[in-house]
Amino acid sequence: MPYLKLPPSHQSVELFYELHGNGNTKLLFIMGLLTDGEAWKNQTDFFRQNAEYQAVSYDNRGCARSSTPFTLEYTTQQMAKDALYLINHLEWKQCHVIGVSMGGMISLEFAILAPEKILSLSLVATHAGGISGRAPFVGIRHILTSLSTKNEKIQLENAMLMLYGKRTLSDPDKHKLIYDYHSTRFKSRINPELTGVVGHILAVQRHYINYADLLKIRYSNFPCLIIVGTEDRLVREANSYMLQRVLGCKLVKLDDAGHGIPAERADELNKELL
Repeated sequence: MPYLKLPPSHQSVELFYELHGNGNTKLLFIMGLLTDGEAWKNQTDFFRQNAEYQAVSYDNRGCARSSTPFTLEYTTQQMAKDALYLINHLEWKQCHVIGVSMGGMISLEFAILAPEKILSLSLVATHAGGISGRAPFVGIRHILTSLSTKNEKIQLENAMLMLYGKRTLSDPDKHKLIYDYHSTRFKSRINPELTGVVGHILAVQRHYINYADLLKIRYSNFPCLIIVGTEDRLVREANSYMLQRVLGCKLVKLDDAGHGIPAERADELNKELL
C-alpha cells in the first residue's frame, strides 16, 4: 500500500493513497472530516470499471492511515497543498477534482492554489466558510455524540442519523444495508489521534473563501458542479445555492438526501460525475 512522504514544508506528513484503474482521464477524490479515502469506494469502484479512468483516493493528514503531525495548525489550505503534492508525485498534468464536505472545502482551496491543474471541479455537500458555514445545531449535536461515546451501537445509530435522509432510514432494506456497511467500517477503522480530531475541526472552523477568490474560481477555465441534499444535517443547504450563484455553475439538488451523498445516492452522484 503506497505512502507518500511529504517534505518538511508539509510537516513531513506520510500520506496514504490508493490508485484505482489505469486510464488517461484522472480523478482526484478528496474526503471530509476524519473520514478515510475508502469512503469513496462507491465512486472508485464505478470508475475503475471504465478503462478510460484512473482515480486516486487518500486519507487526509490527521486521519486513518496517514500520519498526524503534532500541531494545531491544520487548515484546508494546507490540506490542498498536500493534494497538489500528491498529484504532482503521480505526474498528473491535470485532473477532475471531486470533494465532499471538508473535502469540498479543500477542493475550493485547491482551485485557488492550482487552477491550471483542474479539468473540472465537483463540490458535494460543502460550503465556503463564514457564518453561513456553521453547522446547524442538530449537526453539532451529532458530531459531539460521535466524539464523546465509545458505545458502538450508539455510534452507528448516530452516524446513520447524521449522514442519511429520512426516506433512506425508513426503508428497512436500505436501513439494513447501510447499518451493515457502517458496522463493517467501524470494525476496521483506525481511531484518530486527539491532535487529528482537534486539527480537522479547527481546519473546518478556520475555512473561509472570500468573494474575490470565489470569482477567481468562476473565471478559471474549467466547469464546476455543485451537488446538495435537501436533508443535510451538517452543512446548510443554502450554502450550495450561494456557491452556485457566485461560481455560476450547475447545481444538482437531491431530494431527501442527507450529508453522506457518496454512499446514500451513489448511482446519481456517479452519473453526474461522468
